[in-house]
Amino acid sequence: MKSRIYRLFLITGIIAIAVLVFALKQFNRPLSDIQNTSPDIEITANQLVHDYQENEMKASDKYNNKIIQVTGIIKNFSTANGNMVINLESKDDSGVICEMIPQANKDSLKLKKGEKILIKGSCTGFLLDVVLVRCVIVN
Repeated sequence: MKSRIYRLFLITGIIAIAVLVFALKQFNRPLSDIQNTSPDIEITANQLVHDYQENEMKASDKYNNKIIQVTGIIKNFSTANGNMVINLESKDDSGVICEMIPQANKDSLKLKKGEKILIKGSCTGFLLDVVLVRCVIVN
């Protein structure tokens, strides 16, 4: 009886350690280098917003956690946590929020409102706007 309990605790402990190691590896894995990664999807800001507004669940499955290269017109600029944020306009009320990586801040300062731009970033979903993070300027 004691050996059965001992084996059960031993097996449970080994499984718990394996799960913990796997979770730590996933949590600490490096982020992909968006600058040197080919986009999974190329799309316009209008189409991206339209897809989310038409069917958010379907669009989430298609775009979330993917590298998106989006073409759009600059609506305005802002900053968040010391990084430039570029808002792209769309035909709908919503737009695309592009949170730039720190290395792209200098290039972002050269841009003008109303300018057409090509940006690549990782899509995190839709709140009131589509959100792309870790963005870089392609053109």
